[in-house]
This record gives sequence, C-alpha cells and structure tokens, in this order.
Amino acid sequence: MSMALFGKKKTQHDFVVITIDSGSVGVAVVAETEVENVPARHVVFSARESIVRPDSITMESYLSATQTTLVKILQTLASTTTKIPRDVHVVLSSPWQSSQTRFVSLSKESTFKITEKVIHELMQKEEAVFVGEAKANPSLFGSDFTLFESKTMNATLNGYPINEPIGKSAKTIELVLHLSVASHTALALLTKSIQGEVGHAHVSFHSSVFTYFAQLRDIFPEIKSFLIIEISDALSEVTIVESSALSQSISFPGGFQTQTETVAKQLGRTQKEVAMYMRMYADGTLEQKLRHTLEDALTIATKDWAVLFGQALSSLSKEVLVPDAIFLVSGSTDVAWVAEAVKSEALQDYKIASHAFNFLSLTSAHVSEFITVATGATHDVPLELSALYVSTKA
Repeated sequence: MSMALFGKKKTQHDFVVITIDSGSVGVAVVAETEVENVPARHVVFSARESIVRPDSITMESYLSATQTTLVKILQTLASTTTKIPRDVHVVLSSPWQSSQTRFVSLSKESTFKITEKVIHELMQKEEAVFVGEAKANPSLFGSDFTLFESKTMNATLNGYPINEPIGKSAKTIELVLHLSVASHTALALLTKSIQGEVGHAHVSFHSSVFTYFAQLRDIFPEIKSFLIIEISDALSEVTIVESSALSQSISFPGGFQTQTETVAKQLGRTQKEVAMYMRMYADGTLEQKLRHTLEDALTIATKDWAVLFGQALSSLSKEVLVPDAIFLVSGSTDVAWVAEAVKSEALQDYKIASHAFNFLSLTSAHVSEFITVATGATHDVPLELSALYVSTKA
C-alpha cells in the first residue's frame, strides 16, 4: 500500500506500463531521463491489441482471452527489442477492478506531530475496516477479492486542507482515501502471464480510476471538480471528482463494440461490414445513400449509450451535481459520437441553467508537454497517462 501524494518518488528508471480494459490490452516501454535537470519521459515502444471475445462470456473465459492477448502483445514487444525492463506496472479498468472512496480521521485533546507512521497506521486501520465489511458482505466484491491499492487523495489538519501534512502539528487530521480491489485469482494469473514473458518481472497493479484522476488533476490544476468518462469496447466508466478528490464511480455496459453491434443490427449487416462502412464514412468515401442510412443507425446507437450514461449518473447519487468540466479518456480516436451523446438530453437534468458543459476528449497533444513518443510508436492516451502516473507517483 502507498501514501501516494505524501511519499517520495523513487529514482529514475525504465519501466513497462500495461493497460487492461474490457476490450483491449495496451503496452508501452517508457524511458526516464533528464533534460537540463528536468525529469523527462519518453515512450520507446507502444502497441494495443484487441481482446478476442469468447463465444460464451463468463469471467473465466474472458480472463483466459485477456491472458492470451496479454501474452501476444508482450511477445510482439519482445520481438522488437533486446531488453525489456523488469519493472512492470499494470493499470486495470472495469471489469477487472472496483474502487471506493473512504474517510478516516484522528483527533486528540492536545497537539500531536503528523508523521509517516501516523498516516500509515490510519490507512491500515481503514483498510482493515474496509476488508472486514467486504468479507461480511460478499455481494460487494465476491469472496475471491484482494485489496491491491490504497491511496491518499486529500488531507486536512484542524479542518483546513493541506498538501503536505507530514511534519506538521495538529489536534485533528482527516484523510480521504481511495481503495481498490480485484479478483485474487485474476491478479495471480495476469502476473504469471507477464512473468512468463518478462523474466524476473516485478509486477505492480493500479486502478485506472485513480491513475487518470491523479494525472488529470496535475495537468489541469485550475479545475478542482470534473467528470471522467472512460470508454472501452464493452464498458464505460463514469467518475465524479469533487474538490480535487474522487467522489463516486460507476461502470455500465456500453462502448465502442456495443455501438458497432447496435449499428449492425439496425443495418442488417455483419459487424465486420459495419466496421468497414465506418472507416469509409470517416474517410468520406462511403456512397451517399449508405452514408445517410449509417448516420441514422449511428444516431440510434448514440441515443442508446446516452440513456445508459444518464441512468449511470442517476444511480451515483440522488443529489449528484455533475461538474462543468468533462474529460474523455479512450484508446480509440473514434469518439465524436461520445461528445454528441454527452451534450444531449442525457445531462439536461444535471445542468445548471447558466452553465455550459466543457467537454474535452483527451489526445496526446494534451500530455505532450510531459511525455514524448518515439517515431513509430503508437500515440495512446491511456498508456501515456498511465506512464506519467507511474513516473511521478507510483
């Protein structure tokens, strides 16, 4: 477990970052250097491979398909380089992890000094409570779960926010924590797959929820509250950040693959044909009649996702206030329909009359100041955000 924002970053080194979501596995090799005494990160290699969905979808079959894709992409990496770093960081998205925000505090009658030990003991206490609650209620995470991530997001001393509490004195300290769990079996099998391809690899796991939150908060420090939408092939995840801390998060069925399936059903075509039509549509080479038909089908698919998106927001909280700033994180560049869906009626119930939503689909240009990508390597926002997180906080 880690104190995240209050710990010291280790020395520079090269590392591998892997992202795993509901539809793909991404991998990048990152080199850390210094340019005029300023830390710099450079993506030496990157690639993303789609997970072949099994005919019968269970968590066991999907995990097996994910392992197969993971091994395949690591073998591709091995064929392009003579040395793979042993430090491997895996960032998990839904459905591979679940997270909660927790609050813990300590008060004394007299002033006491805040030390790393004090914070560590507070975190351990809350972790034990969290695990105990989860074991007593298997409907939360099942019985095969393990706590793999514990991070501090915010701290207050005597009721006042503070960036660095260690070394200060107070009568009361309050911490906002982020705790993440995953299937113990899944983590063990993913680790085994990685170590089978990367000799003596040291594997660490992180949640995409905290990873993307932490980096977006750093990249856009003036924005204290925002919404994160993470979309993969089969699932979308919505996270609300309030006052620079994760508030609530939820995933729902619906993503790029779901959109393709809906369009295929509307057109009476195969998904492979629809994928070809959409590429031609994007290139402007699709003939006019089919173009209009495809647009009608895409409108239906977009509205379907918008409805699920609105329902997800409703389930987060009856009194949820959606922040004005909305960030989209995705490994795909085909995201224009998401902006349309977000700006549709799905958000009208949450809109303050005088405010307009500021929607930003993140691209490599938004992180190019902090990380560079080698010629020939693929620009991939989830991988680049994850690499920045590992380099600065993990």
